[in-house]
Amino acid sequence: MENSPRGYGLVVKRIGGTMNEQQYYNLVFVKHDENDKKNYLFQAPLAIRLKVGDKVFVETIQGECLGNCVSDSFIVGEHETACIMAGTGAYYPLKEVIGYAQEQKGYRCIDFSVPF
Repeated sequence: MENSPRGYGLVVKRIGGTMNEQQYYNLVFVKHDENDKKNYLFQAPLAIRLKVGDKVFVETIQGECLGNCVSDSFIVGEHETACIMAGTGAYYPLKEVIGYAQEQKGYRCIDFSVPF
């Protein structure tokens, strides 16, 4: 199994006598603002499980942004990811969920690589 630094991975599995590579994505819908009516699709590291209501930081075109998960994260293959993206208007490359948001006197990003 090959992994990128943040845990987004290529899974190699044996089917019959051949090796097949399948890319899996851990997807989640996030809303940037409670008044925003649109949910945005992001990818998270495969090892991270996000739940509805989790506050997270996500990468956007404007930089890091605070958001709320409006779905649990779910793992799908390449084909399913392409279908979900086509149906929601998302585009490649999917932006990433980069960490949990921790409230202090505001919020700060807790990177997924920091042990809890």
